[in-house]
Amino acid sequence: LHKAIRRQRQMCIRDSYEVVDFSSISLTEVIGKAIADAELLMEQGQYDSTFDRIHTAFHGYLRKILDNKRVTYEESDTLSQLYTKLHTEVSENIGSNEIAELVKKSLRSASGVIAAINEMRNRHSLSHPNDDLLKKREAEFAIKLIKDMSDYINDII
Repeated sequence: LHKAIRRQRQMCIRDSYEVVDFSSISLTEVIGKAIADAELLMEQGQYDSTFDRIHTAFHGYLRKILDNKRVTYEESDTLSQLYTKLHTEVSENIGSNEIAELVKKSLRSASGVIAAINEMRNRHSLSHPNDDLLKKREAEFAIKLIKDMSDYINDII
């Protein structure tokens, strides 16, 4: 009996996956649905499928933030285009000392990260019929990058 309980506990520990909390970007019903799907997938350790849902949520989040700030964009704007419009808009909330200038430079540089995330989604996820898919580690890394960026954006808007 003790061996069976110990084995069951080990299985539970081994099958426990980190669920990254994206509730802070759930600004619309559609974003909330994408996040709910992502949470279910993360609970199962399916970060490759989670990544596509988080990309969708982040895309919707950037649109909603731009809407709230009354910044115009095209419906066809990519994630990178939306991010560029947003970081230009929010840079004024950062300040103007030396540290603030370094933070602004980091935000501009993050455009490359956003472009890579978009490329990963379009060419290496199940969003399209791609052959070479992201592995768990890379998908989880991209998910956490989005989480960190969205947390900072929430802090400065």
